[in-house]
Amino acid sequence: MSQFDSLFADVGLPVLMDQLGRSITYTPAGGSPTSLTAIVGNEELKFEETQDGEQQRRVRDITICTDPTGPYGGVASPANLDQVTIGSVVYVVKSIQSVSSGMVRLEAVRIGSHEKSRPDYRG
Repeated sequence: MSQFDSLFADVGLPVLMDQLGRSITYTPAGGSPTSLTAIVGNEELKFEETQDGEQQRRVRDITICTDPTGPYGGVASPANLDQVTIGSVVYVVKSIQSVSSGMVRLEAVRIGSHEKSRPDYRG
């Protein structure tokens, strides 16, 4: 472990988690849920055209620790298609964005349908 990694783990991580951390539940595909503290980014709304119309994609970055025994909980091997529950809202891990000193940033998404209005649709 580098000197920076040690310093970050001792000083930086506690400050970040205490100020920005939120309680979430991480559920591996086919596994049991784990409560942990994460840094949760704002939800970003994206629209995507599909065969069946327009689809809403609500995407957010979630940063978690990778040490399950640490003070903030963690997931040693996060994977695509695992679930993250924030409050009562369930997201699916779409991708692993970055891995650094004991932390990993996930891109999580929830998908819904969206109906566009058309000219003279109701009249």
